[in-house]
Amino acid sequence: MTKKIMAAIVVMMAVCLSSCEMFNVEPKTTYSNPFPEELEFGSYYCTGNSGTGEVSIGIAVKSIGNVSSVYFGYLTAYGDGATYTNGVQAGYIGNVSTPNGVEVWAEYNGQFTTLKNVDTSLKSFEKIVIPITVNNSIKDLEFENMPITWN
Repeated sequence: MTKKIMAAIVVMMAVCLSSCEMFNVEPKTTYSNPFPEELEFGSYYCTGNSGTGEVSIGIAVKSIGNVSSVYFGYLTAYGDGATYTNGVQAGYIGNVSTPNGVEVWAEYNGQFTTLKNVDTSLKSFEKIVIPITVNNSIKDLEFENMPITWN
């Protein structure tokens, strides 16, 4: 009986040790919604060009309140002790129409809105801060642990 238990333990340890994912788990991406009564945030992407160090970010947003548009301001990302912007700050998107109940995309993927010169060895941003304006109220939308998919 003891030999069977020991054999089972050895097999379990071998399976656990062979699973790289078990030891390389990235922290889950989280965000703080500054307007939970008015907006829902869903999908996102964070894609980098490994040849140029440019990173594009997109965020899905849906109005669940009385919000017909959301103003997306300058984006700043932080990773491995560095601050990433487009020059002084990444460009802003401006107003994005948000019809009630319809998911739309706010995308920092244009010439003046992508993040520039991002270290291509960076696997994720520890924090991303985007000031957004809803009904003349400005608050920060913050993401933590957003992985970068390098192409």
